[in-house]
Amino acid sequence: MTRYRAILLGGVCLGMLAPQALAQEAAKETPPWAAEATMNPDYKPAEDSAPPASEDQVPAAAAPVTAAEPETPKEVPPWAAEATMNPEYEAAKKAAEEAATKTSAEEEAAKKAAEEEAAKKAAEEEAAKKAVEEEAAKKAAEEEAAKKAAEEEAAKKAAEEEAAKKAAEEEAAKKAAEEEAAKKAAEEAEAKRKADEEAARQAAIESCRDALNGATISGSIRFAFNSSDIKAKILSELGKIAAIAKDCPPNVTITVSGHTDNSGTAEANQKLSEQRAQAVVDYLVKAGVPSSKLKAAGFGQEKPIAENDTAEGRAKNRRIEFLVSPN
Repeated sequence: MTRYRAILLGGVCLGMLAPQALAQEAAKETPPWAAEATMNPDYKPAEDSAPPASEDQVPAAAAPVTAAEPETPKEVPPWAAEATMNPEYEAAKKAAEEAATKTSAEEEAAKKAAEEEAAKKAAEEEAAKKAVEEEAAKKAAEEEAAKKAAEEEAAKKAAEEEAAKKAAEEEAAKKAAEEEAAKKAAEEAEAKRKADEEAARQAAIESCRDALNGATISGSIRFAFNSSDIKAKILSELGKIAAIAKDCPPNVTITVSGHTDNSGTAEANQKLSEQRAQAVVDYLVKAGVPSSKLKAAGFGQEKPIAENDTAEGRAKNRRIEFLVSPN
């Protein structure tokens, strides 16, 4: 039973609330100009207005129609006046129309503003996009320019290094050529110096040899038969030879050569020739000639300068000769 009562009460409540909700919804949707006409609350009936009808009043029976004089028109009472549009309603309608127009204009303006804002935003986005693209293009151009500049700088540096390398190689080659030329000149100068020294030495040697041989060319340094003793008559000649030997260059060797005639055996003559050469060397050393310059050599009877058939020829062959040679 309680359950049925709850359902019944719910239905009653819904029945009571439904008309109010519908009326509110109708009030929302119905514009002022379409509202149901109602009596003006400020209206007051005039004194000559028709009395209110009552249920007890019964209309009188209609009198027979007779011809009568035309009646003068009476003033129409307000309650019988022709219905006219409520001026407040007209104003409300006009206000609604103006509000609708204003709303439409505002919506149009808002739409236009939104379109303009959208166009402005699109333009800004396009400008931003263009700016980004231009910035990217500018950056790419700068990077390309920087890359090109770097490549040019690298090429320039490589060319400079190559030029420097070539210049260094040329300088090294020039220096090497100069050094080679200087070396060659030095070698040539040294060779010339040595040649000059050798020429001077040879000239000194030849001069020494010529002087020694010139002193003995007369054959004055001779020995007695089968003897190596130095005779007194040749001491002056040996003194001259000692003076010449002292003036000879230090780097020469003066070979004192002893010779014999063919008298006797070859072995005896060889020994005799060596003894004669050594006797002259010993004298020259005593006379002041360095022993390092002197050398004794015997040639026996092998190199005669005259015929051994005569006594004069044999006397010429018993002689001393001098040979000067560099050390």
